[in-house]
Amino acid sequence: MTGNTTKVKLRGKGAIRTARRLAVTGLEGPPGLLLGYRLACFAWGLGLGGNQLMRVGPWLLSYATVWSWWLLTLYFGLASVVSIKALVVRRRERAGTALKGRVPSTLSLASLNSESPAQTKPVKSAGKTVPGDGPIGAMVSPSLNSRLESSEEGSIGRLERAMWAIYHVAGPMTLVIDSMTWLVLMPMLMATPDQKQRDFFYRQHHNFESYNQHGFNAVMILGELLLNRLPVDFFQSGWLALWASLYAAWSTLFFYIHGRFIYPFLDAHKPYAWLAYLGLYSVHWAAFLLFMGLARAKEWVVSRVERRPGASSSAEAQPLLGAKVHPVQY
Repeated sequence: MTGNTTKVKLRGKGAIRTARRLAVTGLEGPPGLLLGYRLACFAWGLGLGGNQLMRVGPWLLSYATVWSWWLLTLYFGLASVVSIKALVVRRRERAGTALKGRVPSTLSLASLNSESPAQTKPVKSAGKTVPGDGPIGAMVSPSLNSRLESSEEGSIGRLERAMWAIYHVAGPMTLVIDSMTWLVLMPMLMATPDQKQRDFFYRQHHNFESYNQHGFNAVMILGELLLNRLPVDFFQSGWLALWASLYAAWSTLFFYIHGRFIYPFLDAHKPYAWLAYLGLYSVHWAAFLLFMGLARAKEWVVSRVERRPGASSSAEAQPLLGAKVHPVQY
């Protein structure tokens, strides 16, 4: 039957522990749309990033831009696997529902379960034990019956947890990288008095790869945000802080090895260093809150559309982590 519309606000660990189903393909559109989008983005990220590394060399991994690009690619790779996994589960559920809605013969049930009719054992139906030689509709062996009655509810697995955590980092970091590159880094680089250096910096940032890693990456993650129903949870912001701390540690190590900072605004010897680091901290918070705000705005629009008279409650619209439970079929 179709469940009623309810809103269950879950935060922090509770959102993970009480998550229902693996329906991470819950989306605003056809069932395969999100999977196709994720596969396309994964292939694009892997192809462009791999070609860049082979052409330029592994020293590119020093830059936050490349860190962010490969994290985004990893997200789409994991999300693709999770989408495939969820589609398989959903197909099995639908097959089981269709099977329970029919009145099959004993032979067909036995063949599906790889057991003969004589091997069927008493099963419980509506609180009563039904013997194996009872009505045809009840002649289901325990193993098949358990599969048909399985609701796939419970806590999500490690793969889904990892994907959700990376989602909270890849989204905001994309906004951080793009804004810092064009609003802070480029003006600083183009302010150098050396014309040859200015030309070099201009070429490095005005090319196909740069436009992808400093612009199209935002299109990729925002498209994902529009298509999925993954909640963006404030208490998951710690993953972003951990990511930023890891890069800060790497930047410090890079300075001790090479004697220079990766980015000019990270130069701790400058008199404005304290302001630069405080501003960088603020930019990360602003990016996370903006990303969360966009997700909440989309949820609000979707909820308004679903409440319209005559709007159909789609069984495809099932969230991964239960931040807001939309109409679903159980």
